[in-house]
Amino acid sequence: MSGEYGSYIEDRGLNEHSDGDSVVDLEIGHLTPYIEHAKLGGMSSLPLDDGRGVYPLKGRPRLPSDSGTALLRHLMRAFLEVHKDMQVTMSRRQGRISETAFSVQELHSRDMDLPASFALIPLKGDQLAFGLIAEDERRADEGREIWNGPLDKALERLEAMLSFEWRAVIAPVTDYSPPAALDHEYLLGGLHLVPNGRPYARLKRAMPRGMLQGGEVELLHPVIVTGSANSHDWGTARVDADEQVVRLCTALTVATGEYWEVLESSQMREYAEPIPAAEIEFLDGEITQDWAPPTLLSAMPIGDEAYVRIAEDDAYGALCSALYNACAVEHTSPSLAHVAFVGILETIGGQWVELDTCKTCGSQKGSAKRFRRALKEAFPHWSNRERKPLEQQYEQRSKTAHEGRLFAGEDRLSRVMDFFQSDPTDEFKFQGVMPIKMAAIELLRDHAMPRFEMEYPQEAGEADEHPA
Repeated sequence: MSGEYGSYIEDRGLNEHSDGDSVVDLEIGHLTPYIEHAKLGGMSSLPLDDGRGVYPLKGRPRLPSDSGTALLRHLMRAFLEVHKDMQVTMSRRQGRISETAFSVQELHSRDMDLPASFALIPLKGDQLAFGLIAEDERRADEGREIWNGPLDKALERLEAMLSFEWRAVIAPVTDYSPPAALDHEYLLGGLHLVPNGRPYARLKRAMPRGMLQGGEVELLHPVIVTGSANSHDWGTARVDADEQVVRLCTALTVATGEYWEVLESSQMREYAEPIPAAEIEFLDGEITQDWAPPTLLSAMPIGDEAYVRIAEDDAYGALCSALYNACAVEHTSPSLAHVAFVGILETIGGQWVELDTCKTCGSQKGSAKRFRRALKEAFPHWSNRERKPLEQQYEQRSKTAHEGRLFAGEDRLSRVMDFFQSDPTDEFKFQGVMPIKMAAIELLRDHAMPRFEMEYPQEAGEADEHPA
């Protein structure tokens, strides 16, 4: 193998030797998931479809694939700093070795004709190799002088973990009670929560419930959340910040029993600079009627404990996430939310009730028994007679999950009040969905609850046929 390609591959331990000839084993990775590897022999570059080749950068280490996007961002910025007023853009290039296709990510300039573009070569095992795209070896050598400086800067910044300040806006959303508001400032899970003085009015997202009403207006009391995310670039940091926001809303939902909605996701500066408060565009709405004073909610200590445990305990985090997303759709799709609430209780009940195996069909049974046991733990002071209506909710859950049956009037936009008979959809929502949700919340609030592994029936459909 000629040129620096062989030296690079040998330095990285990627080459195979056979009778003195080097053979590059380029195990093409996740950008071309259908290809396991492509072998090159006696070639100094990877051939692209446009006639150019990908030449390696000597002495450069391989990079984990999850750092590739961050490196390209840093490299684009560093290129502009080193080569003044010369910006680069990103695109994908395709190549082929015999019948094997592969892809590389290219950085090139639109301002001038560079002798070579920068390329990231995806390798199997979630690794990336550095290369240059050029017409020949001579042009690649010229390109190295252009790209080595910016690449050094980019790698230096990649290794430095930066702290990015972010801010977001969240609010508790109530549908069956007066508006709610956080009672005071909190420091929860390392995040700073500050109630905002201005309420926010909007059309209610839930189905109308009044007499022939076409819509309602609700008042929200937002909370400004600030935090920080540590990462090597702002794009990855924002993903982490958004995860923190959702985790916070999930913990607050468990702590307060009210659904917390993200009104504005995390905002941050690209270069790790604080965001001035004046630059945060806040949601605003016109308040046109008198409102009852909000119910004050306390987030501690349950919220802080839940926030930490959601991050540390995968099983507990999955249950809290199911609760949070079920609350998000409860007021528009109560029957679907009901399935999730029952599933949470069923899973928690697995701590006390083991699944049995049916000797006839081999399926596992006992899911309904787990559900009933969880209800007993959530409402220990209730009598068996008081819990009986809730225990029967498992049958309605099964009809929704397996037959698509809906019980909360999702097929109606409104209803007519009748003072002489009850509405079965209201009974399902207020006497079924809401108590089941509160049972799930009570058990998730119980941090004495031991850590456990989630266990599911092997065949859920058949398990429901054996509710005993």
